Amino acid sequence: MELQVVTARPGPATSHVAEPKTQLEVAQLLGISRTRVYQIEHRALRKIRAAFAAEARTAGLSVPEWLGGEG
Repeated sequence: MELQVVTARPGPATSHVAEPKTQLEVAQLLGISRTRVYQIEHRALRKIRAAFAAEARTAGLSVPEWLGGEG
């Protein structure tokens, strides 16, 4: 469900989609609440940021604070 939510919402994952959907539209398609769509989307973005920060640290790059780094 996480992939369905992230790929339906606006952002880099939807650059190929003609018209990204609102949280309410995604909720109706999946039969869940808009709040649940927000929670799933938020969790997925945290995972993506954490993975990106880990890769940056491995490469010896500084990680911005908003990505979980020390700034």
